[in-house]
Amino acid sequence: MPQVDMRKVNPAAIRHWIARKTIAYFGFEDEVFIEYAMSLLEDERDPTPDPKKLQINLTGFLAKDTPAFMEALWKVLLEAQSDVNGVPHTSFE
Repeated sequence: MPQVDMRKVNPAAIRHWIARKTIAYFGFEDEVFIEYAMSLLEDERDPTPDPKKLQINLTGFLAKDTPAFMEALWKVLLEAQSDVNGVPHTSFE
């Protein structure tokens, strides 16, 4: 998987995308999951998150849905880092 540089990504847009996805997976906006996922993405010591580690860490929440979530998340992150404002074009699909 290509690397994502979180310094080029708008965290508010990603937080919103994750919040919308939690409703799809859990039936409600799970703040614990959102904050945990964002903390894994916004590690100041390492602005390029490892997708494998991220997937392992999120499996406790998403179980069998983790691979699909990660695939969609990584697509959104790559799109966001390519945008001048750090916002993905398909962020709200």
